Amino acid sequence: MNKFEQERINKYDILSKKFAQPIPVAYVTPLSITTDTCVFVYSCGLGGTNSFNLYMNNPIYDNHYFVTYDKMGHGDNKNKPSQYKKKYLYELDSVVDWATQQFPNRKIYLLGESWGCAINFLYLKKYKNKIAGVINWNMPTTPHSPFKKTAWQTWQFAWRELVTIFTNVNLQLPLEQSHYELLTRNRLLIRAMAMTPQVKNSTKLTLAVWRFMRPSYKFMIRNARNWKYNFLYVQTGQDALMTKKHIKKMEMVADEYHYLKIPTGYHILTMELEESKILYRAVQDFINKK
Repeated sequence: MNKFEQERINKYDILSKKFAQPIPVAYVTPLSITTDTCVFVYSCGLGGTNSFNLYMNNPIYDNHYFVTYDKMGHGDNKNKPSQYKKKYLYELDSVVDWATQQFPNRKIYLLGESWGCAINFLYLKKYKNKIAGVINWNMPTTPHSPFKKTAWQTWQFAWRELVTIFTNVNLQLPLEQSHYELLTRNRLLIRAMAMTPQVKNSTKLTLAVWRFMRPSYKFMIRNARNWKYNFLYVQTGQDALMTKKHIKKMEMVADEYHYLKIPTGYHILTMELEESKILYRAVQDFINKK
C-alpha cells in the first residue's frame, strides 16, 4: 500500500452502550464524491482480515465509502467473543448507526462473505428499515472448519462446545494450521492472512457461527423471490465450503435479481481477482436498480 492509499484510510474507535470496549472502525475516502455515492459496510468471515491491502485496487473505492469493522474476538476489537448471535447484531447495528451519522443522507448497503454474510442476512431481517440493501457472497449452510483435526481433537472440541453452551465458559483450543488451499488459491491473500494474528480457536465463536448459519440460510431461501427484502446473493463455483445440493436449490428458487453465480472463484474473494470485478459490476447493477 503506497502513501497516497494510506492517507485515504480513516480509523475510529466508536462507543456503544452494549459493549465494554470500543469497536474499531475504518473507512476509505472516495476519490470522487457525487450525489450517487453510497456507503458500503463490509463484514468479513470468521477469523478473516479486514486488511485494506487486499481491496485498494477495486473500483468500489473510487466513488463510494468503504467501511470495515473488527468483530468481537477479531483484530483490534478487545470485546470478548460471545456465543450469542444477538451481540453480533448489536455490534453491527452500532456500526450502521455510526455510519448513518458520519455520512448523512447516504444510502447504506451491507457487504459480507461467509459468516459475515450470515450476520448481514439476520440484520436485514431485523433492521431492514435502517439500510438500503445487502450484497452477500459465499455463505456456508453449516460452519465447516478449515482446520485439520484428528478424531481425538474432534471429540475434545465437541465436549468443550457442550461445556460452553451450558456454563458460558469460554474454553480455548490451541491454534491450528489452517488449510488455506480449501478457501482460496490467491497467494496475496494467503500472505496477508499469514501476517495477520489468527483468532484463537474459541468455542464461543464456533457456537455463534453455528447459530447464525442455519437461520440465515433459511431466510435467504424463503425470500429469494420476495421483494420485501432487498438483497443479492453471489455464489462462486469452486467454493469448498458450499455443497452442490444447496447451490442447486438456490438456483431453482431464486430469480436473477436476488442471485448470481460466478462459475469460477473460491470461498474467499480478494478485490484483485477477476471474480471480484464481476462482483463489483453486480454491486453496481444492484444499487442502480433501486
